[in-house]
Amino acid sequence: MNNSNYDEIKASLSKFIDNNYKDFVKALISIEENINNEDHLNKAYEKFISNDDMHLLNSEFEDILYDISVEDNYRYTKFDNIEIIDKEKASKILNSSPLSSHAEYEPLGSFYYKDDDLYVAIDNTGGNAFVEEFDNLDDCIDWLNHKFEMSDYLEQKNTKTSIQDKISQAVKEAEKRNSDVKPDMSKPKEHQL
Repeated sequence: MNNSNYDEIKASLSKFIDNNYKDFVKALISIEENINNEDHLNKAYEKFISNDDMHLLNSEFEDILYDISVEDNYRYTKFDNIEIIDKEKASKILNSSPLSSHAEYEPLGSFYYKDDDLYVAIDNTGGNAFVEEFDNLDDCIDWLNHKFEMSDYLEQKNTKTSIQDKISQAVKEAEKRNSDVKPDMSKPKEHQL
């Protein structure tokens, strides 16, 4: 990504701020609020400067940047406590608990393995060995990280499938209507003069 324009604008703005912060703030207020009255801009600047809790940027930017940071952090750490295993180790985990109401499966943790086109997730963080299957790795990892409940996931997936089925049906019906209306091209048309 070419940041030359961004870097140039940032350098120019930094010069404006260093040389005349008051006019810089007034110019931003004027642009953002479409105010050109110098008196109003001076009063707005004075209120801004006298209020320590007021930011030049909307405070929602802090929330937006925090959310971006959390998402990036999750993206880089979502595999940290999840172990990829094979089917044999999965069987050992699932067969590790003796038949007692207080027994736990071992070892504790979050695991997944690939079985043909499915990702099989084992959430054994509490010793209960919950098992779910997913058709993609992202959903598998998100479930192991407790990003959603299976009931919500299945409801959303069923809704999506239902919508896709309705779209497919509508396309088929439209194709059928179009095929019923096609002109007979087998006979050449007669030209009249």
